[in-house]
Amino acid sequence: MSFRRWLDERLQVQFRRLRDMLATVALSNDPDSPVWAWERNGVFSVKSTYSHLCNIEASDPNKWIWKSKIPLKIKTFVWLTQQGAILTRDNLMKRNWHGDGSCNFCQEQETAMHLFFTCPVAKYIWSLVAYVLEANCRPGSFDQFWLWTKAFLPKFQHFHMVGLAAICWPLWKSRNVVCFDKKKRVSLFGFGFYFLLGRLTEG
Repeated sequence: MSFRRWLDERLQVQFRRLRDMLATVALSNDPDSPVWAWERNGVFSVKSTYSHLCNIEASDPNKWIWKSKIPLKIKTFVWLTQQGAILTRDNLMKRNWHGDGSCNFCQEQETAMHLFFTCPVAKYIWSLVAYVLEANCRPGSFDQFWLWTKAFLPKFQHFHMVGLAAICWPLWKSRNVVCFDKKKRVSLFGFGFYFLLGRLTEG
C-alpha cells in the first residue's frame, strides 16, 4: 500500500495499528447473514438483550459517577450528560423551543458533544490537559474519553470521573454565564483545569 504524501512517525504507528486490526478479520465468498452478538448461538433472545442492557447500566461511566468524590449536583449533571438529557439547545429545540440553536462560543449547532468536545473552546481545554499528561491526542467524545484516560492514566481510574466533571462542569457553567448574563468573558475554564491537576496530583 502506498500513500500520496509522507506519513510522520505518529501516523505510521496509527497505520500499523489499523493494519493489525484488519488482519484479524477473515473474509470469505459466503453470503452475509445476521448474527446476534449477545448469544453464543447467534440467535436473538430477550434474555440476552435484558442482560446486555443491565451490563450497560452498570458499566464504568454510570458506576463511577456515583462512587466519585464530587458534589451530588455535579454527579447528577454528569449522569444527565451521559444520558444526553441536559438542556443544550438541540434538546430545547426538541421541546419546541424556537430560539437560536447555535453555540455561545462559536456558530456551530450546540449539542452536548459539541459543547464538551468539538467546540474550539473545548478543544483548547482538552489540548491543555493532553499537553500536561503528555498525550499525543485529545478525546473527541465521551466514549473516546474513557479509552483515552485508560491509555494515558491507567493507574488513576478512580480519578477519571473527577477529571471529566472538572472539565465539563466549568464549561457548562461558563456557557450559562455567557448565555444568560450576556457576558463575553468568563474565568471558569482555568478553575476546571487547575481543579483537575490538583485532583490528579493528590495521593
